[in-house]
This record gives sequence, C-alpha cells and structure tokens, in this order.
Amino acid sequence: MFESKKFLIAVATVLTIALLSLARTFAVGANHFYISNAILAYKMDCIHKFHIIDSTVNFDDMEDFNKTWLRLWDWSNRRILDTDKYFKIRPYIGEVVFYD
Repeated sequence: MFESKKFLIAVATVLTIALLSLARTFAVGANHFYISNAILAYKMDCIHKFHIIDSTVNFDDMEDFNKTWLRLWDWSNRRILDTDKYFKIRPYIGEVVFYD
C-alpha cells in the first residue's frame, strides 16, 4: 500500500498544503496582533501626548481574519486597515505597549 508512488505523492501534497496552511494562519495571526498593538499604541500616544481621543482609527476597522487569510499571496499587514489609517499607525508597528 505504501509502496505506491501515487500514494506517496498524494500524502506529500496533503502534508505540504497542511504546513502551508498552518504557516499562513500563524502569519495572519501575527499581522493582526501587530496591527492591534499599533492601534493601541497610537490611541495611548494620542491620549498621553495630545490629550485627545482619536476615533478615526478603531479596532473595528481591521479586516476580518478569514478575509485576510483568503488573500493567499499577500503576507504583509498593509491591507488589514485602509491606507490612510495604516499610515497613521505605521510608526507604532512593532512598538511594545506598556500599561501605566
């Protein structure tokens, strides 16, 4: 049964697709995490430095996880938010947020 070349190719294909799907899930999750942390850092910076509450960028503006996952060839975090909102929070991506 396992000596069949077609069977081994099918198993290798299924395992490759499963591994790529797992890697895609981790990448999309990490990108959503980075964007949500950047939104939080942006909002906290607006409150601490400028004493305003900026409601133009919200967590609800983020694209749905499944919709992001289905864009298979786009592994970046640029399209999770609209372009103008993304450029507002871009300096805060990768910044660690500490709660006071």
